[in-house]
Amino acid sequence: MKKLFVFICALAAGGVVIAQTLDRQVVSSGGAYATAGNVSLSYTIGEVAVATLTGGNLILTQGFQQPDGAPVGISEPPFTGSIKVYPNPTDDIIMVEITTDQSDLVLELSNALGQQLLSQELPLDGGTYSGQVDMQTYAAGNYLLYLRDSNGRIVTSYNVQKVK
Repeated sequence: MKKLFVFICALAAGGVVIAQTLDRQVVSSGGAYATAGNVSLSYTIGEVAVATLTGGNLILTQGFQQPDGAPVGISEPPFTGSIKVYPNPTDDIIMVEITTDQSDLVLELSNALGQQLLSQELPLDGGTYSGQVDMQTYAAGNYLLYLRDSNGRIVTSYNVQKVK
């Protein structure tokens, strides 16, 4: 009976449905926007989750101040080649095998706090590299293995888990 009553009331109202929209809002103690040439700076004091990423001459800012409908993201340069990282998880050593036509690559290892533990330029002999990363001195946990190009951009990354 209640359903019928609601249906009749909806028909009597002409089938008009009014909904609300929510605009983004922030309660802040301050902020500003300024431009100089082709550089702009915008900030909000007290904004909780903001990240700024760079890639070449591109800058991506994430957070409250992003315009609606704006595409966000930075595409990583494509890694042309193959990489094998094994065994994963490990308790002592991980093997890294790379085949690529790219040159001047750097292998980096960072902990979960983002602290760089290892950085080494890879000697790519004929486009191949085979080496190992000694994990014995590191505590058990999750680590990130990055491969960067000559411009410092990350071309690929791997999660490595150290056990024991």
